[in-house]
Amino acid sequence: MGFSIADIPPVVLGKLDELARQHDELGARLNDPAVLNDHRMVRDLSMKRAALDQTVADYRAFRGLLKEADELRAAVASGADPEFAALAKAELPEVEAQAERLFGQIK
Repeated sequence: MGFSIADIPPVVLGKLDELARQHDELGARLNDPAVLNDHRMVRDLSMKRAALDQTVADYRAFRGLLKEADELRAAVASGADPEFAALAKAELPEVEAQAERLFGQIK
């Protein structure tokens, strides 16, 4: 079996989930009319959010790849459609490799 969520320490996943939550919260605050009236606060929140943008985007893409890998594994395991299972089995190593590379960038 290739790279999966089980390969990542829970504390790391927790930290990345927290960064994604903070990113979303900052985005919501930047849409708040009360905040929009305070240009200094908009600047500060925008800078904080921008600092998280790439990490959060990579993390979300990584989670998407892990989900795709899980779906491919399920297709292979089910064997309901042998042709699809063969395609999934062929595609799975590349998806796992992409996830592993992307996680390496996030760390």
